[in-house]
Amino acid sequence: MWMKNILLAILGLSAGITAAGGLFSFIIGLGVVSDFADRTHTGEHVMLYEDAIAVGGSIGAIISVYHTEAGWFRWRDFSVESL
Repeated sequence: MWMKNILLAILGLSAGITAAGGLFSFIIGLGVVSDFADRTHTGEHVMLYEDAIAVGGSIGAIISVYHTEAGWFRWRDFSVESL
């Protein structure tokens, strides 16, 4: 039974990482990041912007899974259960 749970956890994590990577690739592929850098004349920071998008998406995923609270922010206020 525990082996099944470990396998499901690994499968779920790998599927989540794949989906998140696809979304980040889609956003970057659309040119949103480079267009932002072009409009703000900060083209030398494109890699920083891409990293910030990836880190923000990862932190958002962690918060949505674990429903953590950070000071003034309570995730449960924005969840479907609160509607």
